[in-house]
Order: sequence, then structure tokens, then C-alpha cells
Amino acid sequence: TILAAMLGSMGAVGLYRMKIKGKSALDSLFYLPIIIPEVVMGISLLSLFSFFHLEPGILTLILSHATFCMSYVMIIVSARLKQMDPHLEEAARDLGAGSLQTLLYIMLPGILPAVVAGSLLAFSLSFDDVLVSYFVSGPGYTPLPVKIYSLMRTGVTPEINALSTIMILFSALITLTAEFIRIRSEIHKEF
Repeated sequence: TILAAMLGSMGAVGLYRMKIKGKSALDSLFYLPIIIPEVVMGISLLSLFSFFHLEPGILTLILSHATFCMSYVMIIVSARLKQMDPHLEEAARDLGAGSLQTLLYIMLPGILPAVVAGSLLAFSLSFDDVLVSYFVSGPGYTPLPVKIYSLMRTGVTPEINALSTIMILFSALITLTAEFIRIRSEIHKEF
């Protein structure tokens, strides 16, 4: 989640500041992990890791989840950047702020609610993911959703029901928190 938040935020800011032709085509590439079915994504990532001789395990799981969660963070942060007043950045530079100062004191506070909301959404998606995790996790590390899926082959037990309920409630709590942060930032933006 942290890696996806960092990469997604940096990608959104980079695309926002980019002044090249074909920017919209590049922007649409980041929608691919959302559009592509998870089975195809899992098999593709497994093939990619095999090509680079990476054994399935915790590293491949982290990289895979960062890959598909980064797009969600990037879309949310990009939407927030498009709502920001572009004159704020220009005014900061006119007053003598450098690029780093403008980023830290103008852009970052403006996009922080979107980064937090995107991170919570990314965590929720990553936490609930079965298909991609199944393909890239390897034998030494089994994520909880894959474990539940494996246990269901023998039948539904009260333990599986309890774990599933906890996961649903936890995911709902994270999603509601992200929505609360988004709404709160919109209310503060109006004032």
C-alpha cells in the first residue's frame, strides 16, 4: 500500500506537470490495471516475474499489489490535482519558492487527502485480492484471502464465516474512512 501510494502520487504529479503531446494517451495507460481482468493480470505478472527469474514469494506479492493498486491511487490523486487552482503553484514560484518548496508546501497539502483516500482504497483492494495473490504469492507465504479460498474447498466452516465477516467489516470500515476523508476535504475546500 505504501509503495502504491508513493508511486501513484508521484505518477499523478508527474503527469500533471508534464507538458507534452500524447499526455492523455500516457494517462490512459494507467487505467490498464483497472480494466484488465485479475486472472489475466495474475498470469501476466507471474510470467513477468518468471522472465526475470524472481521466485514467487513476498517480494513478488508486494510488487504485484503495488502494480495494480498504484492505478487507483493515481486516478484519485489526479482528480484532486485537476481540481486545484493552477495559479497557486505559479504564485508560489513568483514569490521565490523553488520546485521542491512548491511541491512540499503547496501541492502536497492540497493532495494529501486524496493520497490518504487512495491509500485506504488501495489497502482495501489489496487486502481482499485473491486472484493476483494466488498466482504470485508462492508456497512460502499465503495471504489470508488465499488461505480462506483454500479452506473453502473442503467446505464452509464457522471459522471461514468468521474470517470472511471480519474481512468484509474491515474492508467496509476502510472504504468508509476513505469516503469520509474525501468528503471532509471537499467541505474544507469550499471555505
